[in-house]
Amino acid sequence: MILEKSGFLVMAGTLAAGGVGGFLAHDTKTRGVRPQFAEPPITAVPVTSASSSLVSQGVPSPPALDDNAGTVEACEVIAQSCAGQPHPPSRVDCRQTLAGMSDSGRASMVACMADHCGDRGLLGCEAGMAH
Repeated sequence: MILEKSGFLVMAGTLAAGGVGGFLAHDTKTRGVRPQFAEPPITAVPVTSASSSLVSQGVPSPPALDDNAGTVEACEVIAQSCAGQPHPPSRVDCRQTLAGMSDSGRASMVACMADHCGDRGLLGCEAGMAH
């Protein structure tokens, strides 16, 4: 593509004039000022429960799942088996580790901790369950 010199200068001048003209036409009050973004309004949303509408229709709600069911008992057994160790796991750590496990997972943890409380601990027994 071959451009002659006068055509190029006209094109460059047009682009420059448009850019400068647009800049100068900009509102002088907002030049150099960053816009302040307003926080979105907080609106209250009515909370409706799907279970309440299902109950009104006669549909029974599913039983509530308790992730901590059996955790306290399992931690008591672990505390008894680790009683002679110099650094037994705390009850808080035990409950946090066992929370959400199934009954078979808790039973595996109790068995592992009975054998490996001193060398593996809670985290080691939990990691060993993944294999």
